[in-house]
Amino acid sequence: MFDFNHKVAIVTGGASGIGLETAKELLKNGVKGVVLADSNVHAGKIAADRLGDEYERERVFFVETDVSNKQSFEDAFKFTLTKFGNIDILVNNAGIPDEVNYEKLVAVNLTGIIHGTVLAHENYILNHKSGPEGVIINTASTAGCHVSPVCHFVYGTPIYGATKSGVISLTIGLGNTLHYEKSKIKVLAIAPGMTLTNIGSHFKPRSAFHAEIMMKETQKGVVQNYKRRTKNI
Repeated sequence: MFDFNHKVAIVTGGASGIGLETAKELLKNGVKGVVLADSNVHAGKIAADRLGDEYERERVFFVETDVSNKQSFEDAFKFTLTKFGNIDILVNNAGIPDEVNYEKLVAVNLTGIIHGTVLAHENYILNHKSGPEGVIINTASTAGCHVSPVCHFVYGTPIYGATKSGVISLTIGLGNTLHYEKSKIKVLAIAPGMTLTNIGSHFKPRSAFHAEIMMKETQKGVVQNYKRRTKNI
C-alpha cells in the first residue's frame, strides 16, 4: 500500500476537471503538498487558492506550465523541489481535444506526457522521492484502448485517440518489472471514458463527417461525472 504521508505530487492540467479532482483526493488522503501545473494561469491561481483555503495554504501551489515545452515542464519540477524538497508523485493529466490543430494536440497529449514521464523517471522522482517508491500516473482514454463504436470519440477524433494509444504504450513499456526494479517507480495509466469536464465542449473534429459520427457515437455512451469517478484513482 502506497503511503501518502510526506509525499509531494505534481498534477498537470490541475486547474480543472479530472486534474483538479485528483489533486483534491491527494490532499484528502494526506499528501504533504500538491503543485498544480497548468497553462491556464487564471484558473490555476483560483484553483490553488480554493484548495489552499480548504486544505492549508502551504500544501498547495500553482505553477504556469506548458507541458509541450520540456524546459517549462522541468521548471515545474524545480519549482516543486524549492517549495517542498521532494517529489514522489506525477499525475500526467494535461490534455487538449483539438483535432484541427493536430500539431498542438500531439505536442500536449503525447509529447507532454513523454516529457513528464522521462523527467520524473530519470531524475526528479528517481532522485528526489521521500520514500522507497514513487508513482507516475498517466491519463489515457478509452479512445486509445481500441477502435470500436464503444469508444465514443475514436471515429470523430482519430488523432486524439492515437495520442492516447501512445500514452498507453509508453506506460506499458516503462511499467514493467525490469524498469520498476531499477527505479522503484510505479508507472500506471488510467483510461477514463467520456467525462463531464470543461474540455468536452471544446472537441473540434477534423471535418463535418467526423463531427456527425462523433455525435452519433457519443449519444450511445454513458457519460461519467469526474467528481465521482476520480475518487477511485
